[in-house]
Amino acid sequence: TMSYVLDRKSKYFKLLGRPDLAYQFGLTVRVPDEMNYSLSSTAQRRDELTRRDGFNVSTDFRPVQSLQLSLKYKTDKTNREFAGGRTYKEVSTWPEVAGNVSSTFYAALFGGALTNSSLNFGYKVTTNAEGQDESSITREDRTSDFVPLIGWDATWRNGIRTTFNIRHSRGETNEFLAAASRKTSRTTSFNFSLKHTFSAPQGISLPFAGRTLKFKSNLSASVDVTYESRISKTPAVNDRVDLHTSKFSVIPKLSYGFSKSITGSASARFEQLSNKKLNETRRTIGLNVSVLIKF
Repeated sequence: TMSYVLDRKSKYFKLLGRPDLAYQFGLTVRVPDEMNYSLSSTAQRRDELTRRDGFNVSTDFRPVQSLQLSLKYKTDKTNREFAGGRTYKEVSTWPEVAGNVSSTFYAALFGGALTNSSLNFGYKVTTNAEGQDESSITREDRTSDFVPLIGWDATWRNGIRTTFNIRHSRGETNEFLAAASRKTSRTTSFNFSLKHTFSAPQGISLPFAGRTLKFKSNLSASVDVTYESRISKTPAVNDRVDLHTSKFSVIPKLSYGFSKSITGSASARFEQLSNKKLNETRRTIGLNVSVLIKF
């Protein structure tokens, strides 16, 4: 697929007359200078002209039967002129690749234990530039993202569902002012989650005071584990570390229902935030339990 966007917007104030039809229908974006009303030297005009051009192209293909890939390119440029100056912004993404590996390619490795699975990966480079015009860029941000490096979602024959994700990104910021500067950053994260749902529609028998009590039960249990590391540096200043943090968290959850009248949930949380530059560590531990009884 391919698309192109051409957007022109203009605002003029204090004109001596109505602009021609070409301007009114958007065929031109400027009015003749002789139509501008001359303001006093202490007043500032509020005229504004914005021009935006966007281009997108994408395609999907299968290099082999078990692998599907998508490839995208997009760019968006915006020029804005106003009384007293002008600005320019450009956002472009290239390359942007996403892929999905068919489960038939690797399911046999698990001996038929998988009932459903999805394995995907992605990579893209995004550049943000701004300045006065296209030839006078004052700042540029460039980010390379693996989104994700590996993403695997699997449902196993015993009803357990697992999700595993690895994400990684690298960034670089350059400022082209009187004193040029450059900063780099890196972020890496790992996430693993496990979920299992247990249902006993025929009920569960529990001994109590010499009798047997029978409950219908639905139980859902999950655990989510995440680790993330961030680091930012200024290479020109002896590779100075501006930020270096890490985060680790474990969140188990449990929800249950003994009947339509009795439901409940429980969740715990352990989170550790470490600032390696300041040599500080903060931990958060929590527990939440709730029961709902309907009369």
